[in-house]
Amino acid sequence: MLISCTIPAFFFKKGAWLQHRAQTLAIWMMFTMSFPMFVGESKFAVQSSHSETALWVVSGLSLAANIVVFVYHVYKIAKHKRNPLKVEVYTDLKAYKAIAE
Repeated sequence: MLISCTIPAFFFKKGAWLQHRAQTLAIWMMFTMSFPMFVGESKFAVQSSHSETALWVVSGLSLAANIVVFVYHVYKIAKHKRNPLKVEVYTDLKAYKAIAE
């Protein structure tokens, strides 16, 4: 589901990931509501493992990644002395300049 909105956001219409994500979620929900047996009880249904270890590992990795992103964000704000409420923080990155063009 995520790759279907990430590919267009990077290659066709840059900067529109959220719009593509909303559209894919809407299509998925329409499909799920129309064919609930396919999603929940067919041979294609994905069952959770309910492994507590796996849940803790994934949660820990997610928390670590979010902390790294937060620290990087604070670093960029402090280094360039930008107020994130008034100006863009990442205007010096090549990816930002490519999307802005």
